[in-house]
Amino acid sequence: IYRGAMPLMELDKHDGYDVFLSWTFRPAADGHLECMDTTGEYHSPDVIWVQRFMHREAVNLFSHARAAGQIILNDLDDNFWNLPKSNVAYETTSPERNPDFNRDHYRKALAASSAITVSTPSLAKEVERLGPPVFLCRNMIDIERWQPHDPGMAEAVGWIGGLQWRANDMGILRQFLPDFLEDVGVGFYHGGDSQVPGVKKVWDVIGINPQRTKVAATPLCHIGQYPGLFTPLAISLIPLEDQKFNHAKSALKALESSAAGVPYIASDLPEQRWFTEDGGMGRLAKNWKPQTWLDHLDELLDPEVRREEGVANRKHAEAFDIRDKWTQWADVLKEISA
Repeated sequence: IYRGAMPLMELDKHDGYDVFLSWTFRPAADGHLECMDTTGEYHSPDVIWVQRFMHREAVNLFSHARAAGQIILNDLDDNFWNLPKSNVAYETTSPERNPDFNRDHYRKALAASSAITVSTPSLAKEVERLGPPVFLCRNMIDIERWQPHDPGMAEAVGWIGGLQWRANDMGILRQFLPDFLEDVGVGFYHGGDSQVPGVKKVWDVIGINPQRTKVAATPLCHIGQYPGLFTPLAISLIPLEDQKFNHAKSALKALESSAAGVPYIASDLPEQRWFTEDGGMGRLAKNWKPQTWLDHLDELLDPEVRREEGVANRKHAEAFDIRDKWTQWADVLKEISA
């Protein structure tokens, strides 16, 4: 949604752009790609913006489409070539496990495109040698979908995300969070519980004892309901293991927490540092020591501190509204179509 539907839907509101969302495509006789819209009708667009198409035929399809005059923009939002083994995508995009659809094909597909868009400078560096021009389009947000709540009234410290797609991020919290929650009598909340058999509960991975600390979870949900996952949070934790995959991750979770009007504490990685220090808002665990996290948590136990910080964070998030920032995608289209 952040990398495709949201910016393109905004582009469609402006003169000069005729945009539709497509779920599949097929090659025409001359090699150009016909894309099916949400009603089932096929079109022949001038520009196709595609993401995560990792099929072995991608290079042939894109090469023929470009030869027929179409522009293929390919988006990259994760460093699939440095996936931790704990991330479910490590196996699902493995060339050994999935010979027809995998990350090796994806790299070749990126190289066969007219241009590449990326969400972080780290990803730009990862693909700059592939040949096509690379454009940085950072993640933005539809601020109107996010209604800030009062973090001074909320009581839970928590994390939002899907455990299957993480590195050893929860190991960071395991060092200090269980004891802290017990000592201050605060509960833990997880927004995004998978409820799939065999997937552990986040509090078990962190080492939180449900017999001594109140725990709660909300399951993974439709994107339209996603902002509601943040409502129970008094403090949003954004732990990220210090490794290459996470270095390429955007500051989206900090942006979402800010849009919800919630104070956050994030690991000190490049994009989290950029988002936090650029806006002068939010908090970073700068030296990676448990005591740094604890110092921030202690300060945020004060409801008025949380309220003040939540308001400031929300103000910062408003600067990333897609209604103002859609032009970064428009600029790419103008340059690649010139």
